[in-house]
Amino acid sequence: LQARPTDADALALLGVLHLAAGRTAEAADALRKALYLAPDHTEATEHMIAVCERRGGRARAAALRAKLARANKKGGAP
Repeated sequence: LQARPTDADALALLGVLHLAAGRTAEAADALRKALYLAPDHTEATEHMIAVCERRGGRARAAALRAKLARANKKGGAP
């Protein structure tokens, strides 16, 4: 990340690592950055749903789920 701070894949992975370690605030921050850089990043979207659910953001999680469902219907990324 130090060499490529705008790498959405690296930020999404960092978010996953933070999430696995139970650091939801840090996970949300990394995933939010990944989705800012790549709004159609499927893995970041999926993990952001998990973060939202853990933090009580049911409405945001539902909106992200709907985004994924629309993308899956079209056969592409969200």
